[in-house]
Amino acid sequence: MNIMNKEEFLEAFRAEFEDTDPHEIVLQTEFRNLEDWSSIVGMGLIVMAQERYGVQMSPTDLRGCKTVEEVYNFISANSKQ
Repeated sequence: MNIMNKEEFLEAFRAEFEDTDPHEIVLQTEFRNLEDWSSIVGMGLIVMAQERYGVQMSPTDLRGCKTVEEVYNFISANSKQ
């Protein structure tokens, strides 16, 4: 498990959106509004939370997040630092 900072998290989050300009994705971005958003990207975010940060995130948890920062906050709150 890695302790994350916001910049490292943003970099990992942006990597899940392969066809989106990375500069379009900031903490306040409502990620479901991005053209590249799909259920496959959502699953990638769930896998990222588990593999990179050791956090179990369900599809329901992800649906409860609207912005990139809300995903960050969920992972931060649930990581075992």
